[in-house]
Amino acid sequence: MISMPDLAGRLLHPVIILHALLCPAWLLFSYSYIREFSFASLKGRSGVFFYGSFIPCIVAVLNKPDAFFYSPDFRFDQALFLEPLSFFFYLQILLFFFIAVGNIEVSLMSAEHGVRWKVKYALLGAGTIIAVHVLFYSQALITRMINMDYLVLKSFGVIIGSMLFYYSEAVRNGSGVMLSGRKMARSAMSILAGVYLLGLGIVLEGYRYFGSSFSKYALISLFFCVALGSVIMLFSDRIRRKLRLQMHSLFFKEKYDYRKQWMELTKNMSEAKRTSDLLHIVLVHMCETFGFAGGGFLPADRADPCTLRTGVFHELPLFADIPREDCKALFAMGGEALPLESIEGRITPETYERFVLAEISMVLPVHAGTEPEGLLLFGRGIDSNEEHGPEDFQLLAVEAQQVGLTVRSFRHGEELAVAREMEAMGRVAALILHDLKNQVYPLSLMLGNAQEFMDNKEFQEDLLRTLRNIVNNMMKLIRQLTEVPDKTTLSKESVELTKLAESVAAMVPQATVVVRGGPEEVQGDKEQLEKVILNLFTNAIEAGGEPHIEVEVGRDGVSPFIRVSDKGGGIDETILREGLFTPFRTSKKRGMGIGLYHCRKIMDAHNGKVLVENRAGVGATFTLSFGSVPGQN
Repeated sequence: MISMPDLAGRLLHPVIILHALLCPAWLLFSYSYIREFSFASLKGRSGVFFYGSFIPCIVAVLNKPDAFFYSPDFRFDQALFLEPLSFFFYLQILLFFFIAVGNIEVSLMSAEHGVRWKVKYALLGAGTIIAVHVLFYSQALITRMINMDYLVLKSFGVIIGSMLFYYSEAVRNGSGVMLSGRKMARSAMSILAGVYLLGLGIVLEGYRYFGSSFSKYALISLFFCVALGSVIMLFSDRIRRKLRLQMHSLFFKEKYDYRKQWMELTKNMSEAKRTSDLLHIVLVHMCETFGFAGGGFLPADRADPCTLRTGVFHELPLFADIPREDCKALFAMGGEALPLESIEGRITPETYERFVLAEISMVLPVHAGTEPEGLLLFGRGIDSNEEHGPEDFQLLAVEAQQVGLTVRSFRHGEELAVAREMEAMGRVAALILHDLKNQVYPLSLMLGNAQEFMDNKEFQEDLLRTLRNIVNNMMKLIRQLTEVPDKTTLSKESVELTKLAESVAAMVPQATVVVRGGPEEVQGDKEQLEKVILNLFTNAIEAGGEPHIEVEVGRDGVSPFIRVSDKGGGIDETILREGLFTPFRTSKKRGMGIGLYHCRKIMDAHNGKVLVENRAGVGATFTLSFGSVPGQN
């Protein structure tokens, strides 16, 4: 019997029917929102769920409110107590709500990136509305009554969810989405729904046996179980991997997300600076991905690819000295992953026994194209019950191919760096030997003449003058090779650029130097700046052509500059491509290729720049731009 005002009593039955209609309404929403939908597509399980959602509607229509609730005095209690029929009625509603939320989650996860950000708030709003209804009905199932005091919280949740939904719709332009073929019909809600209903049953039984004190016992037990489970998962690689694979298998048909694995491996390898770092990154990634306890990489020798060198190992005992014939046999098997039992009989028994003793479970030959690059060895699995199948072997082969090409690229880079160092060393040695020979030849000549003319005073003076010149030339050579100034070695003072350019111009009487511009001051090392300008003048003269140099001193905004232009025909395009300021690169027969390198270093120390403008067939313009002026940063 229900004792309530007449109007409320007349409205109660329509309200119950509306509650039941929420089931097909939310299921229809979850099947049609941002999807290509037609009722003809409701087949199989989807059709059973949708048409089955009308069962609560039929129950609500065929039964009067007295079959659902009783309330001796609603005016004072403000509560409706559940009859057995209403208990199962609301339990059915909860089940269909969970199905709807699962469909919403699948829609969100299946949406393309551009669509997902537009609809995520709409789906979140819909989920919020369903969630507050689930909590409202769950409270009713636990306490066996509908407490009207919770209607305010329920209404607040519905308002928040509606606002999220309409906000998302305001920025969406009708984007649709087809469910990804890789996604299964199951979602995380299938697990959450089961856990929720199991917990609901435990709570109901707990209140039945322990009464109102059950909440205290349940909270303590729950906290202890969660803490213990977290600690176990934190310290157990096997449990974490097994749980991850189990969760992945629930939602995806494939064991791996190939795009994610490829991007993760590529990102990790991009952080490597040396080959050893690269190999360590690869081993850690593969061991974590495929669940191996350790791994190692034995690189192939550059001279003989079937001979392996000392490798890099991660959580695996050092393993070396694999016979050449065994290496040749393994590389001949291609680039597929080879479980240890599959290579028994194809390599020598001694090598196979060593693999077994080292607990190696898989061997993976690595190739770069068709050339062997090394062997990947993997230890035992973290989970002894996990079996690697074709999907693992396929991803291993793909990643091994990428690793092989990357290792070869690193190796070629290191070989190129060594070759460049040797080339630079050879150039420096040739230039130094050439200059030393030029200095030694006069010395040997003077030494031969000294035996005959040592008592001649004029010869003595000539000898001293020659020795002095030779010493000065050798000291200059040493300074060119060793003196590269930085900010800490500068002796800064106020330098007037126009006067500096004019004083340097006086040092090159063989050329016509025209200096234009007003006074501009910078804080710098006068001696070092003089070297820079003199080097530019010298290069202009040695470039050939008309020995005419134009110098402009001025300011570009707040940056003073000196601009040196010549008519030497311009700079060779090869030098420009390879790097004009790269040391030991020059087009001059006797040049060392370090003059402009020193110029740039000196300007860097002054917070300045060297800018180049090349006019092919005409000449070149070098601009020394200073980053600051006195009293200004």
